Amino acid sequence: MERYVIGPLARMRTAVARVLARIGRRGEGPGRDFDGSASYWESRYNSGGDSGAGSYGVVAEFKAQVLNDLIAEQGLQRVIEFGCGDGNQLGMLAVKDYVGLDVSPTVIAACRQRYATDRSKSFILIEGGNIPIGLPPADLALSLDVVYHLVEDEVYAAYMSALFDHSRRFVVVFAPNENRTDLPLHMRYRRFTDWVDAGKPDWRLARTIDNPHKQFPLTLADFYVFERRPGRS
Repeated sequence: MERYVIGPLARMRTAVARVLARIGRRGEGPGRDFDGSASYWESRYNSGGDSGAGSYGVVAEFKAQVLNDLIAEQGLQRVIEFGCGDGNQLGMLAVKDYVGLDVSPTVIAACRQRYATDRSKSFILIEGGNIPIGLPPADLALSLDVVYHLVEDEVYAAYMSALFDHSRRFVVVFAPNENRTDLPLHMRYRRFTDWVDAGKPDWRLARTIDNPHKQFPLTLADFYVFERRPGRS
């Protein structure tokens, strides 16, 4: 496995602990009335919220650099993203054929309007947690700042299965890779590489890329690039 380090790492565990101590586990948006991942994000987008700090500014630029380099390096044509959000990050990506999925009707409608004149991009609503039947696989499946927002075990497992099942070559996850629950109600960190090792033997972790912009509450995520093992399809 290759490991790439880009810039200095900013580990801010003490700061995180202080902030969490102040806010408890209320989180933003639904607070104590948190009613699941899908409801949280639809409520957030419907009330005018966006995809979060990780989809804007220096973190979004860093993510775009890494992804565009991978796409060009490997000649990847079709990209599918599970959790496309408001589409701001997409605007920085050089993709030839893109499909974005999300659980929020509000954000899917917004993305369709935003990219209405771009026929290379399409957006699909995940209704009731069900991925549309017959959705063709892509060269690259993306999960950017999504895994740690899937607090329900069954939702997490279904999401991870769909993510890997819909790629022919690469899966890229941008998320913290640790088990942690002392977080706002809409967040839960998981060591997702353990899930891949146990559940997806046809895949290997090819490289990791450290995020030089770690800063709470911006993001504590890194890149994990999985590649399908040769001869497995």
